[in-house]
Amino acid sequence: IQYDMDTCKASTDIPITLQLELGVQPQLLSNVPQPKRMGEFLYIPQSKKSRSQLQQWRMEREHRVPDSLAKKSIAAVQVKVVSDTMCQEQDMSYVKKFFSTMGAPLLELWPQEGRGCTVPEKQRIGVVFCGRQAPGCHDFLCGMVEMFKSSPDCKVLGVVGGTHGLFNKQVVELTPEICEAYAGTGGL
Repeated sequence: IQYDMDTCKASTDIPITLQLELGVQPQLLSNVPQPKRMGEFLYIPQSKKSRSQLQQWRMEREHRVPDSLAKKSIAAVQVKVVSDTMCQEQDMSYVKKFFSTMGAPLLELWPQEGRGCTVPEKQRIGVVFCGRQAPGCHDFLCGMVEMFKSSPDCKVLGVVGGTHGLFNKQVVELTPEICEAYAGTGGL
């Protein structure tokens, strides 16, 4: 069960889809900004106030994080090289035309042992979700933005429109203000 019947009154409400089928008029969203066209997609940042009571309750919950990320600081994380990224051999030359980092190592994050490390500066981290639903991706992105606040001039960039948006360089900088409306809301 994903709802808390004791502390979240909204979890006992009839789902919005059933309300619409029963003829209940939906509440209008307040202060929705004008959409920004990015290729074939419309980018409309959400505000926390535009979310339902249930989504706002989820945003307020205490979130659990792995030990390696508990301090929410890049300096408290140790990066370990695991293996090289790869694809099928016959596709390697084609893929390298678009992704120069193909063959670069995959990384794992571990808690930093001993003293803190040097915090990287001016990093740009791009995130694109391709294909099917990605449960928990909003929390993942919010966590990344929170982590990189500890590193000077680092930015997390979200790609709008999946692979299509990646190739057309349709990106939005993910800030704590943007992430506030998505924290605790699950995935896509």
